[in-house]
Amino acid sequence: MYSFKKLCVALVASILLISGAQADVVAMPFDGVAARINSDIITIYDVREAAAPFLLQQGIDPASLRSREQRDKIYRQVLDDLIEPKLLVQEAKKLGVSVGDSELEQWLGYMRQQQQLTEEQFRASVEQYGMNYDEYREMMRDNLLRMRITQRSVGSKVSITDAEVEDAYRARYGELSSTEKYLKISHILIQPATNSKEDLQAAYKRILVAKQRLDAGEDFGLVAKEESEGPSASTKGELGVFRRGELDPDFESYAFELSKGETSGIVKTKFGYHIIKIIDEEERSNPDVEDQLDRIRGELRQVATERQFKSYMKGLKTRAFVEVLL
Repeated sequence: MYSFKKLCVALVASILLISGAQADVVAMPFDGVAARINSDIITIYDVREAAAPFLLQQGIDPASLRSREQRDKIYRQVLDDLIEPKLLVQEAKKLGVSVGDSELEQWLGYMRQQQQLTEEQFRASVEQYGMNYDEYREMMRDNLLRMRITQRSVGSKVSITDAEVEDAYRARYGELSSTEKYLKISHILIQPATNSKEDLQAAYKRILVAKQRLDAGEDFGLVAKEESEGPSASTKGELGVFRRGELDPDFESYAFELSKGETSGIVKTKFGYHIIKIIDEEERSNPDVEDQLDRIRGELRQVATERQFKSYMKGLKTRAFVEVLL
């Protein structure tokens, strides 16, 4: 992740390269109309100004602007990004939706608080990105307006059913239940010295010895104490009590297929070779199930809202007069 200083340097470099690229191309005027959106316009100057933060946000090398073909492509993408807010502002006026100064200041205050900055420091940080603070405020107003339009015109059309949430829960966590299984697990572990074929074969031979002793009826705890190479050997192989999601996935997939008193065959994981035994099992209340369901519902709603918003914007563009001149 970029540090704030590096972000500032990158932005300045973008601005310088944009200026240099513009100087190289006589064919493109410094200003003029780039697009008409109903009664509004976007100027070429607007596109140039928005290009630097666009490059930074998209992680595009500013040097790509030296190529006329790449520059034209980037400027068209920037223009497309500028058209959407214009349409939203126009739609907001039709619907009588607005964001007042007090609400805007409240939001900016929240952002300052999150970054632990004073108002002066916050203004300075914005200006270090080469952006006028008043322009930044208006950009944030447009963002808030988008949120409000989304909630009003799109949010009401988004409905996530309990069945959808439960299906997603099962796909991620397994069967939905207010309780979940906890297992008390013991194991015998043989660890190969390396992942070479020879060391793996040697480790497998050692785990076979342990398996043969268990098949002959010897006590699991005793065999674990004498044969296991893991730290749990000192506790006769006892690992502790676990629920799903707390163990190595390969180990866990075998362990949770076993019932109380059952012993597995030889299990291979990244740690080595295991023999697993379930000492006890019990059902306990699942403390996370409601939080997990709420989180999944939020994720599904976000995806559905974004899908509806794209459809909504497509409709606005279809109904609008949009003439691209760039």
